[in-house]
Amino acid sequence: MKKWFKNADGQVRSGWKIILAFGLMNILAGIFMLPVIIFMFAKFGTNEVSVDVSMDRPIPSLLLMLAQLLGVTLTVMIFLKKEKKKWSDVGVTSLHSQGKNLLLGLFLGAASIVFVTLIMMATKQITLTPAKVHLTDLGIYFISFIFVAANEELFFRGYVISALKQTKSFPLIYLVSCLVFGAVHIPNPHVHPLGIINVFMIGLLFAYMFIQTKSLWMSAGYHLTWNFIQGSILGFNVSGNAGNGFFHIKGADNIWTGGSFGAEASIWTTVVILLGLFITKKFTQFAGGSNIDIGEKL
Repeated sequence: MKKWFKNADGQVRSGWKIILAFGLMNILAGIFMLPVIIFMFAKFGTNEVSVDVSMDRPIPSLLLMLAQLLGVTLTVMIFLKKEKKKWSDVGVTSLHSQGKNLLLGLFLGAASIVFVTLIMMATKQITLTPAKVHLTDLGIYFISFIFVAANEELFFRGYVISALKQTKSFPLIYLVSCLVFGAVHIPNPHVHPLGIINVFMIGLLFAYMFIQTKSLWMSAGYHLTWNFIQGSILGFNVSGNAGNGFFHIKGADNIWTGGSFGAEASIWTTVVILLGLFITKKFTQFAGGSNIDIGEKL
């Protein structure tokens, strides 16, 4: 039993660390979310409660995203203290040294979703018709998506990859972190097989960004602008959750458009993820980035 739980060096196995951290994160996030959920039950009824970014309920959505982030942050803090690690070990580094990486991430996320949309429009797979958006709500959605990017990057890249480092295997680090990230999106509304494959692939891209830069800034930047422009500007669904942007999207539900899951289930997204991997590789090589030494701390 002890060997099953701990490795030869006496460390808790990385898989158990991830499972325990994931469980604690959900418990703590649930505690922080409880007051917001109770309010939403009382105000809107049972059918209106969602723990995802809701374009119909921007303020409760913002508070739920904040609660999730608090749960993730406290969980990572507890595990870092237990494992005697620093925040920099999970990619929380100074922005001063990571500004160029953040800017690249923000640019790539925005350019990728705009490119996917233009391709769909040019091939007449979708049409966009104008819709009304309240600018105050837009600001709330932007902050909500900052919380989403911070929350998911800190846990699924920062902590998960940091825990997997002890395996001393790059294939395992990439594979397991991507599988975990893909698996948590399976219960999402309107789930598509290609959507989950692309979530796995974007998990690979974000893991690569993290490993190359030893920081979360690039992947968080991409995550933010991809989600925000996709859902709050263009009006696509975001991983199955309803979008509310400046446009209504009309198109067939197939692998070209992503349908009700959103652009993340489109074959064009697969293409831009692969392009993102290539651009990230060239950028980090040019900027002097390199793969982590598996013997070093992340």
